[in-house]
Amino acid sequence: MPSILFVNRVFPPDRGATGRLAADAARHLQSLGWDAAVLCCGQGESVARHDGVEVRRVAAPRGQTWGDTLDQLAALGRGLADHPPADVVVLMSDPPLLGLLGRLAKARGAVSIHWLHDLYPDLFDLVAPAEAPSAAVLREAGRMALAAHDRILAIDPSMAAPLAAYGIAGERLAVVPNWADTWAGTWADGPAGGRGEGRAPKPNGLHVVHAGSLGRAHDTSGVLEAAARLAAEVPAIHFTFAGGGSARHGFDEAVRAHGLADTITCHPWLEDAELVRLIRSADVALAMLDRRAAGMALPCKAHLALALERPVLFCGPPGTGLA
Repeated sequence: MPSILFVNRVFPPDRGATGRLAADAARHLQSLGWDAAVLCCGQGESVARHDGVEVRRVAAPRGQTWGDTLDQLAALGRGLADHPPADVVVLMSDPPLLGLLGRLAKARGAVSIHWLHDLYPDLFDLVAPAEAPSAAVLREAGRMALAAHDRILAIDPSMAAPLAAYGIAGERLAVVPNWADTWAGTWADGPAGGRGEGRAPKPNGLHVVHAGSLGRAHDTSGVLEAAARLAAEVPAIHFTFAGGGSARHGFDEAVRAHGLADTITCHPWLEDAELVRLIRSADVALAMLDRRAAGMALPCKAHLALALERPVLFCGPPGTGLA
């Protein structure tokens, strides 16, 4: 039986799109006869089964400082070294520079695949903590992280140009677009009593919903400006934001500072059923990406909105698959 190991910082029930996608892929390969396993971070050491897939957690901090990132990389590196050798190792991109473990995977005889959802070190220009190393050090680390792998999987064609600068092209590069959470299809509009049946209470007028993280790769300035103008010109419009992220606190403060508390409602992270009901209540789902992050990242919840048959307004750079 061929074996495959997915390595990522998070895995369900942890929040994070990369963990959900790894779970979907591992379950699918397990159903096809692969021996699929997952290595991820946790509050302590543990080994459990998740839908038939072995999930091993290694103790690591949950923060997102540069020091936390280094500790997470070290913990996952030790976990990979201790794990029984796999035929294929898939290293994702959370934490940043996780691809550096590709050399270790290959040294243990595995085919090494780097599944990129965020392109580092390029994205560090937007999201790096202040204590991160210099750009030159990060670029060399990024080059090393990409060079070690047999295959690079990118989630969007727009990543091809930045990857070409690192010499990744041709047969070494494949584009595998993200997909909606596999449970989304079971929560679409259907007969009463279905899982996630119903919609959240809908505000009067046009309802615009943004679900997911707000980070430094999300440009919210245009949305705030548009909301302020629309509140004056089209009172029957309401925005709802649900999620967290490094820029969320600043966004909440900006909503209050602009006097938009009656136009924009902000929720914390929602459980899956609540999130689905909220998105289904939307007339329009909103997705955002800073133009400077073109080719480096994509908003992940847009696929969920499309799976739930909501139209998506993308406020971001042209040239991406989502645009």
